[in-house]
Amino acid sequence: MACDNCVQRMIDKPIYVDIKPDVQKMLEVIDAITKIKQQVTRNDVIDVFRQSQAKDIKNQFGHLPVYQEKFPRILKTKDVFLLLDDLVLCKLVHIVYYLRGKNRFTIQVFTLICTKNFITK
Repeated sequence: MACDNCVQRMIDKPIYVDIKPDVQKMLEVIDAITKIKQQVTRNDVIDVFRQSQAKDIKNQFGHLPVYQEKFPRILKTKDVFLLLDDLVLCKLVHIVYYLRGKNRFTIQVFTLICTKNFITK
């Protein structure tokens, strides 16, 4: 017997999509921006992955080949956030939180744990 959540998901008729190219690109983005910036936020990662045209993003990361490279994205923006969360949960990406001031967490820093070659295995 299946749980209610499983039954509902099957009613929705999910479509399975290979997002390996997006996973590889996300890992490349994290690797590239953590090499040039010490404090990287979740939004930095997403903005570079989505190739945001915002002026501050272009100024900070516009010179990176991973930002300039055109590639077909499979995931939509809301799903990209979920992908990043999943990479953290799968321990492919590690987050370090810095404590600033009195008991206040302000910065998330991402560090790459594995290489993109891990994905192809």
